[in-house]
Amino acid sequence: MSDDRTASPILAGIATGMLVPVVAAIAFQEVISLYLTTRTFTYVVAAAFALVAWTCVIAFDIDHVDAVVWSVVLPWIVVFGAVMLLLVLGQPDGFTYLFGDAGDAGRYAGAYMIAGLAAVAGARGLERLPERAAWLPAPRSIALGVVVVAALCVLVLGGSLHASASSAAVADVQPGVSGYYEATLNVTVEGASEELRLRVTSPDGETYRTRVTGSDGRRETATVPVKFRHLGRHPTAGRYQVELTSVLGVTVDSATYTVEKPPSPAIVAVETAGPGEELDLATSSLSSELRPSAGPTHPATRVAIVFENRGDAGEVFRSRLVIDGEPTRGRDVFAGPGERAANVVALSDE
Repeated sequence: MSDDRTASPILAGIATGMLVPVVAAIAFQEVISLYLTTRTFTYVVAAAFALVAWTCVIAFDIDHVDAVVWSVVLPWIVVFGAVMLLLVLGQPDGFTYLFGDAGDAGRYAGAYMIAGLAAVAGARGLERLPERAAWLPAPRSIALGVVVVAALCVLVLGGSLHASASSAAVADVQPGVSGYYEATLNVTVEGASEELRLRVTSPDGETYRTRVTGSDGRRETATVPVKFRHLGRHPTAGRYQVELTSVLGVTVDSATYTVEKPPSPAIVAVETAGPGEELDLATSSLSSELRPSAGPTHPATRVAIVFENRGDAGEVFRSRLVIDGEPTRGRDVFAGPGERAANVVALSDE
């Protein structure tokens, strides 16, 4: 091995190559996780490091023995130090993304160890090529050329992805429902593609990001349901900002949706029916399924509380019947904007 002055660039290069992705994951975890799983992110940054390290070993004539030794030892030290530091800092979101599962830290260190060894092996192989093919350029020129070509490919790919997304547009934004009781903001996108991102910001400043995908990956119209619970617990009055961005983060279109009135229930009727009697409800106008049944076959006395949502967004409401000062068990019922729903209570169950 050579002296410390020769080893210092190796130590700095490996540490920098490992810590920059960690910082990026902490700062941009919400965006990165939309495109890459933790394992894929690890392999991508390790492959990029291998290419840069291979170029540096050749361009700066770095000692191969030093590079091999530190490639084996240093990644584990860096990962251990980074994990300890992030634990002390309170485990930011990027920590959970990068090192949240068992084995993630070891995989990260191992990937960089293999990347470093591959860089040295590749450099050694390239340096021997002129012995077999004298017509080839010098190894340093080949390495720099490969890096330039790789950088150009990344730029061309990013530009083409942005260009393909630039024609997309937000066609409509309307309230909706997901499943049986999840209030949503349904965003319709024309020219949908997998590279697009949707960012929705609530009046309170809460932000939610998701990818826009079509059913078959081709450019088409897609409706993306954004659950209000991702933007705060309940829909609130105010303006919701919707932005459509490309993979590079450039906004290609935007729209707004204003909730004039937050979800607000109003009781419009209370109906009763004895055993064997049918509740007199206009069930066709109700948005929710009646449980227990409103039909005449039910053997118990039932009370139906019919309410209407007079807000501009759907919500889950809880109604409760009080009998002689004792409240019955509350039931959650969803009602969209302007819709009616009912909570039917069988007194024998209470």
